[in-house]
Amino acid sequence: MMKIIVPVKQVPETGNEFAGSDTWATSLALSKAIEKLKNYDLIITGERATDGETGQVGPEIASILDIPLGAYTSRIIDINNNSITIERLTEEGYETLKIKLPALLTVVKEIGPPRLPTLKGKKLAKKIPIAHWSTRDILLSPDKTGLKGSPTRVAKIYKPSISRNTRLLRALNDRELEIAIGEIISFLKQRNLL
Repeated sequence: MMKIIVPVKQVPETGNEFAGSDTWATSLALSKAIEKLKNYDLIITGERATDGETGQVGPEIASILDIPLGAYTSRIIDINNNSITIERLTEEGYETLKIKLPALLTVVKEIGPPRLPTLKGKKLAKKIPIAHWSTRDILLSPDKTGLKGSPTRVAKIYKPSISRNTRLLRALNDRELEIAIGEIISFLKQRNLL
């Protein structure tokens, strides 16, 4: 029988020692919690979080646990006791991978359309107990998590401005073509591209 674990972000009632964790400290804490659960075959995470969108936590968990990773999973094709076959999204299209279990998958939105919960489902979810663990519970030193255990800090968050200062060069005759080519060469040299 397979046990599937889906790591989720910590809830506010969890120990304050986790506050301010970067992706490394978050991955380490989640890895320790997964180790505490012991027997698992498949861990499924999102591709990235909406706050930092780094896409690092899933791969870091797989690395810490020393298990195979199927990143950008868009479809599960087959699963058995020993392996899982997935389709994953790449820049060139899709790739099919067969991965030995236990493994971790990061999934993209194509994995399935989100469903709205039913009233019955919401009532049932309210009754499910949620474990709240501290660093002591997962055998993690407090200096390995939170701000203390985070090697990175967010110094500034901003939306970059995108400006395009374009210039249209028209060459309607040989002389204008010669001038336009000269300006393009000058532009490329100024930016050390030529």
